[in-house]
Amino acid sequence: PKQIGGLTTLLLPLILKNFPDFNEKEFYNQTEESIRLILNAIEKREISSLNKKEYDLIREKIRLQTEDLKENKIIYHYHDIIFHKHTIKSYKKEKGMVKLDIASSLEYNYEKIENGKELVKKRKRQTRYTTTFIYIYDTKEAGFDIRILGANCPNCGAPISSLENKSCTYCKSGLNITVASLLKCWKIIEQKEDY
Repeated sequence: PKQIGGLTTLLLPLILKNFPDFNEKEFYNQTEESIRLILNAIEKREISSLNKKEYDLIREKIRLQTEDLKENKIIYHYHDIIFHKHTIKSYKKEKGMVKLDIASSLEYNYEKIENGKELVKKRKRQTRYTTTFIYIYDTKEAGFDIRILGANCPNCGAPISSLENKSCTYCKSGLNITVASLLKCWKIIEQKEDY
């Protein structure tokens, strides 16, 4: 398994001071579930499995990725996902919110098919993922710079620069994302594979 570095022993007491109900094991389980669901969405090339509110801020990024795979006729298959270790990588308070990074070490077998031709036969990959969660505790600070959340228009995919207009600046479609809907709950804002 790939090694992962973290600061769990240093950061956990600080997290528990700010969030007494914080459950480290629950976050690791949620991280595993999100990685599995996102790999499943990529494999099926559709995002219906990402309908929970925790995925509001990452759903559009995954939708764009799945649309790109469809357009380029690329199919991935993921098998035998095994998680080895999780650790808290970072914890920061900034601009009315808290950011928490969870590092994960895992392995899976995958296949890649492009234009009906198998490019990668079942191959094992040892890898690392970083999952970033946010928790907004101050609507004023978070509302002034919504771009830091990485929210995108559900219609055209353009980045949302403000929630004041209630519509997308590019395609003019209505937005149902409000700062209130993002307030005081943990959301996944990013998940990336660290090769």
